[in-house]
Amino acid sequence: MQDGEERLEVLGCGVIHPEVLAAAGIHGRSGWALGVGLDRLAMLLYRIPDIRRLWSDEPPITKDISLWVGPGYERADMIALVRRIGGDLVQRVDLIDEYESPQERRRSETWRIAYRSWERPLGDDEVNRVQELVRREVAARLPVSLR
Repeated sequence: MQDGEERLEVLGCGVIHPEVLAAAGIHGRSGWALGVGLDRLAMLLYRIPDIRRLWSDEPPITKDISLWVGPGYERADMIALVRRIGGDLVQRVDLIDEYESPQERRRSETWRIAYRSWERPLGDDEVNRVQELVRREVAARLPVSLR
């Protein structure tokens, strides 16, 4: 290994707890548990910095944003902008509704943004601040009008 490189345990092992062996009818013996660590291989493949990302049951906080889209609008630009502003806190950006308004003669989209931190629980106040920044930047940088 080079200086500054981090190590990642891929082949985990440990001593089997005596109660587990006793429950299996094995008494007076000890043993080792060995595993391949597929979750750790996934960490390497997808550059996941913390294994808790794979096993966390912390639900994401979702916020919606609705907008009227104008000429020159591209969905990919919307997704990229949200991800750039929210950074690692943005888990998903999904289009959940769209329709054409005959009265307004324009198209509307509603997006759901899922915020989640893998390092710590997120609070609603923090997510609201990020969502407000997303709303301001979307309105300023894309050919849309917020609804």
